[in-house]
Amino acid sequence: MSCSVSPSERKKAFHRAFANQDFDITELSASSLILAPTVWSYGVPDNRKELEAMFRYSVEQGLAPRKIELEEFFAPGTLHRWQGKD
Repeated sequence: MSCSVSPSERKKAFHRAFANQDFDITELSASSLILAPTVWSYGVPDNRKELEAMFRYSVEQGLAPRKIELEEFFAPGTLHRWQGKD
């Protein structure tokens, strides 16, 4: 899906939605449509790199006694990308 909105219009919509603390949900919804539905990735597989960094940083900063592996932190069914089947 391609977006027909120019980058400058996307930036304006983003600022309208988030720069004011009194924005409403319609602004947020409009921004989501303009920015595209995949601005934020969901699920463990799409965020593996970021999650592993978070676990590593928590050990480096003394927040956790050891690095936890994703496989021991998340339920097994969440570790694979959903394929649209049960």
